[in-house]
Amino acid sequence: MKRIQLFILPYAGGRADSFKPLMEQLDDDIEAIPIEYAGRGQRAQEGYIDDYQKFLEDVVSNIAIRRDTNLPYALFGYSMGAAFVYEIASQQLLDQLPTHLFYGARACIADYPVKDMTNEEFMEHAKMLGGFDERIISNPRYFKLFTHPLVDDFSIAKQFRYIPGKSPVCDATVLYSDEDTPYEDVKGWAKLTKGTTTFYCFLGNHFFIREHYCEVAHIINQKLKEKVT
Repeated sequence: MKRIQLFILPYAGGRADSFKPLMEQLDDDIEAIPIEYAGRGQRAQEGYIDDYQKFLEDVVSNIAIRRDTNLPYALFGYSMGAAFVYEIASQQLLDQLPTHLFYGARACIADYPVKDMTNEEFMEHAKMLGGFDERIISNPRYFKLFTHPLVDDFSIAKQFRYIPGKSPVCDATVLYSDEDTPYEDVKGWAKLTKGTTTFYCFLGNHFFIREHYCEVAHIINQKLKEKVT
């Protein structure tokens, strides 16, 4: 297998190191590069970005400086990150087209935009997604503190507006859970690409990837091997 770069775009509230267990399972020829959003992780000293277009530009810029233009690349986006993957590929915001797109834990963006919510509705939604320690959930003060990055990213995600007519010219893989986003909610991804779209269903809540790192890595390995062998 020839070398290929894989850029990973986290979910709302996520950090680059959230995907370390996944990266450890990827083939050696896959150069996995998780992107850190402004204001968190290694970029914690920077301010949050509250404008969608500026946020997207920042993501693209951080990918571009890590791009090896001598290598092909693929994009993996989980939840909020899936919208950025689509935007980057459909608008051709990088030097060349990606060889493959991976959408994880996100209903089709053309059919299910992120809705506005009251604070109370948002907190209930966050609890429903799963992924939080029960001790945090049971303490309103801690819960608000730990969900601060999630709140900020949610404000970005709901600014996304799907524009019909732009479809990436590459194959795509959709990873989902029936408990979180059933097939009826994700099947629309197939109409958002001019390539072939394949679907893989997992057990678990919104963060099903935490229980299935090996399986997800296997799918990524196989798909990318097909593209660059």
